[in-house]
Amino acid sequence: MQPLNMVRQIVGEFQDRLLKLFQGVKSEGLSPEGFRGFVDGLKQAVNAAGLDALVAAVHRQDETGETVVYEGQVHRFKLDSEKEWLTPFGKATINRRYYQPDAI
Repeated sequence: MQPLNMVRQIVGEFQDRLLKLFQGVKSEGLSPEGFRGFVDGLKQAVNAAGLDALVAAVHRQDETGETVVYEGQVHRFKLDSEKEWLTPFGKATINRRYYQPDAI
């Protein structure tokens, strides 16, 4: 996926989350409980957008070939592995391709 399309998708999902937050706010103002809920929802929306952007960037940069050359040595695709990363935005589950060097 092209970077512009990735950004548009992430921004669109963020916009939808914000829209739901604002629709939940009563027109006469926020009570203390409502304000806390709004701030929590806003944090969740920002974190979700951050996670989406991080995962998209990692997937875009990940190798896709059957072989890669690293430090002059050929590495062959071995398996797909799902990993959990702890990020500033929360836990991200990322599927990565792992490569193993050829036997010497």
